[in-house]
Amino acid sequence: MVPVNFILLFERRKKMRKSILGVLAALGIAATAFGQSVNDARVAHQQAIIDAALSHAEVQTSCMESKVRAFGFAQFRWLYDSESPTGSRMGFDVRKGVIGVEGEVADNWNFVLSGQWTPDTSLELRDAYVNTKFDNIGFTAGRFRMPFMIEWQTDEPNLLGNDYSLIAYTFGQGRSEGVQFSYEFSENFEALFSYNNGFEQENTTIFNTNTWGMSGRLQYSGIENLQLGGAIAYNNTDSYHNFNWTVDGTLNLTSSLFATGSYTSRSDDVNGDGWGSLIQLGYLYSDSTTLFAQYEFGEFDGSNDFLSVASLGVTYMFAPNVRWTNQAGYSFNAIDSNWNVDQTGWSNTSSDGQFLFTTQMTVSF
Repeated sequence: MVPVNFILLFERRKKMRKSILGVLAALGIAATAFGQSVNDARVAHQQAIIDAALSHAEVQTSCMESKVRAFGFAQFRWLYDSESPTGSRMGFDVRKGVIGVEGEVADNWNFVLSGQWTPDTSLELRDAYVNTKFDNIGFTAGRFRMPFMIEWQTDEPNLLGNDYSLIAYTFGQGRSEGVQFSYEFSENFEALFSYNNGFEQENTTIFNTNTWGMSGRLQYSGIENLQLGGAIAYNNTDSYHNFNWTVDGTLNLTSSLFATGSYTSRSDDVNGDGWGSLIQLGYLYSDSTTLFAQYEFGEFDGSNDFLSVASLGVTYMFAPNVRWTNQAGYSFNAIDSNWNVDQTGWSNTSSDGQFLFTTQMTVSF
């Protein structure tokens, strides 16, 4: 017979074992629940971080899209020039590359900052200005295009031909540093005035030079199918002074046919007096193809060579920002040193009958 005290001891051990197992089971369940809770909290925390990052990125992207925009263009060209000081020449070049940013720096205040490359220069400043407008009054300060010749108010990718004309490079005045005020009398009539460091001056330091300039322009588009403009300018340097004036107009003959023209004159006490005119005719053959013709003519006092250059061309748009332009020109007379050929492809020579062909791809963004 098993002793009673042994049976009681055995029962107590069974109960103790059950209690221990119960406690261990409870601890296991609690640990599992706690671990799951920690994991859930960790996942929720990580998801919150991701959501916050995405939200911040969306806000940043939205701000960048609405306030800052990158822009630019590049022009790749092949040319053949039948006459130059060293004979005929041909070859490829990157005629111009421009990159910049523009956007809003404060309510109603905008900025533009850009640089450009050309074959004979390194990176140089192109535009750097802020502008604003209150009701009908506008204000611009920095480096910008002077309010003078209409051709210079157009960016290169939007020109009818491959480049600015000889007239524009010689008389067009280009960019300078200064301030500009504008006033809109109506939606069709605007006046602009600029006080600056002098036309086409590269970051002139005003504290050690006597170079300065002024220009004023009026433009009117209140006549159906006709836009008119005119400007005067005065330029002063240590070595010369000149007075300039120009008139221009654009006429839409039909929905597909248009014509532009300009006349510019300069009176210069050192470099001599001169004038030049540009006539262009454009025809929109299709949504992607434009045919054009232009004639440039002018002269300088004391020069025996009257400028007379005619060109024909065609532009094909592969896309709104990709255009291919082919242009052939002929100079009936010599192009003497009074005319600024710059990057046009033309050469200053004393020979008549210069022929120039250019094919150029322009990609902009």
